[in-house]
Amino acid sequence: MVNKIFIGGFGGVGSRLVPQILKQLDFYVGEETDKTGNWDFGASNGFVQIFDSCFQKQNFLPLFNFIDTTLKNPTHFAIKHGHLMFIFNQLKTQHPGCKTIYIMRNPIDAALKLEYIPHFKYGKIPLNDLEAKIQYYIDESIRACEKADLVIKYEDLCFDLENQINIIRKFTGATSLNLPQINIKPSSTIGIGKKYYNKFDMSKLGY
Repeated sequence: MVNKIFIGGFGGVGSRLVPQILKQLDFYVGEETDKTGNWDFGASNGFVQIFDSCFQKQNFLPLFNFIDTTLKNPTHFAIKHGHLMFIFNQLKTQHPGCKTIYIMRNPIDAALKLEYIPHFKYGKIPLNDLEAKIQYYIDESIRACEKADLVIKYEDLCFDLENQINIIRKFTGATSLNLPQINIKPSSTIGIGKKYYNKFDMSKLGY
């Protein structure tokens, strides 16, 4: 059995679906720490502000302390926050034996969401440089995929749901439990960036 799971991914990639699945596999997911409905662990307690301060200093001990003191079940949890994708290796050092999941959506489709600005905050890329933002999403997705123990594509959750849920269940070791029941309505913005697809190399990500 896997007992500690950290889930990360860019905003708007459907990452909230995974903790909903894991909750049905008897993991504590900390949804009470988020009032937005996105299932982001600690979102209502200042997670992003602490992360930003730690990222600037490249010292994540305050964030780890925040996580450890916020967890209500520190021995069996699966918590999600998009920003965790940037610190998978550090989390594995802090929590030996933990596993990480990266939730990925086609990086070009994801990058076209104007409300998300990680390229500006963490990549120091100008807000209005769309092509640089897209490349940032691709590059960071490649890095996260290389570090994660499991990669789940949003598109696969939408169109191959039962198989993907079974993969998640096997990953956790909770094979004695029934498959979780969850309904997904595919986003209408799948494929929104298709006019850019031929301009960028996404072959390492399977797109």
